Formats: sequence, C-alpha cells, structure tokens
Amino acid sequence: MEKGEKPLMLTLDEARVIYLSTKKMGEILEKDILRKKGNEAYDMQEDMDNLKTIHQLTNKMGLYINEFLINIGGKEQ
Repeated sequence: MEKGEKPLMLTLDEARVIYLSTKKMGEILEKDILRKKGNEAYDMQEDMDNLKTIHQLTNKMGLYINEFLINIGGKEQ
C-alpha cells in the first residue's frame, strides 16, 4: 500500500454502487468535455485529469468486485 492510501472495507452492494456511480460520472464528464471542446476559452486539462482519476477508480472498483465474487465462489465449492 502506498503512502496516503488506506484499506477500504465494502460490501458487494456498496462496491457495485460506487462502480456504477463512477462509471456514470465518467460518461457524463466525457460528454461535457466534448460539448465544451469547441469553446476557445476552455482549458480541458483539469477535466481530463478528473476523467483519468474517475476511470482509474472505476477500474479499481471493477477489480474489487471481481475479486469479491471470486472469493465468494471459492467459499461455496
């Protein structure tokens, strides 16, 4: 674990809500970036950084859910 990180204990339902929420946030931000792209005064760097962070979090939550399901599946056998 890197400095500044803390472990997160979530239920499967909580992880799914976070995953779906971040996925939706990413979709909304992507549309917003495309909409603003034509504006000459628009500096998209901050939005692109936020989008990158959202995608990273969505990917982490997807992995978390997969690991959760694998662990549940292993216990049932």
